[in-house]
Amino acid sequence: MLQKFDKAFREFEQEVYSKLREYHFDANIELDNLDLQIQAQCLAEDIGYFSMIMRELYKEALDEVSKKMDRSVAGQKDPKDALGRDFIALSLGKLGVAYKSFYFLIRAFHDVMYKLILRLHNQNIGSNSSMNSAIDSTNNTIKHNNPVQYVLKEKSTAYAEWFIVMRKRRNLSKNGIGIGYSMGKNYIDNETTLAIVIGNPTRNQSPPLSLDEFTQALEMSIELTKSSILYGIEKKRLISYSK
Repeated sequence: MLQKFDKAFREFEQEVYSKLREYHFDANIELDNLDLQIQAQCLAEDIGYFSMIMRELYKEALDEVSKKMDRSVAGQKDPKDALGRDFIALSLGKLGVAYKSFYFLIRAFHDVMYKLILRLHNQNIGSNSSMNSAIDSTNNTIKHNNPVQYVLKEKSTAYAEWFIVMRKRRNLSKNGIGIGYSMGKNYIDNETTLAIVIGNPTRNQSPPLSLDEFTQALEMSIELTKSSILYGIEKKRLISYSK
């Protein structure tokens, strides 16, 4: 799981963070669009740093869960910190908040990329322009003739399905919902499992979320960015500093 996350993170750095700095609107003729470029760059940087935090918190929580399972088998009590707080509860709490926060950054990045795509397609943008406007949640598709459809092409259906699920999870966090946990340990192969559940079991909640959820978020961000930059180059609206 960590290997997949690390692979996606390295590609995110190469294909999103670096490419958004290399390719840009021509300042001589499209100065008004540079703000979008800067927003996308800043959010990509935030996601990159947050991904590092996510990885550290996940490893820490996974280690604490593993130790807790071992203590449980041995009939030992869980240790407390100087303030009497349970170490495992602290690790899980930090990881859960990170999971919820990550969705806000991802959603913000995709909304900015949506505005950038609109400008590449010579359409006006407003303060309420967001990727949600491109998605038909009834059919789980990108709306017909929306510029995002042309950018993502054959990946559009997969993107729409991912975005709908991601948005629902972001909205759970947005509404001030709680966090639950699913954990276990296989003593045959010594593998520990950990997942976060966002929501209230008596109302609405996500399925157990592993680190793979955020690997996919990075992968979708990579796909959207690569396709958007290629589209901008084809339209002769984006240029490279290196050329």
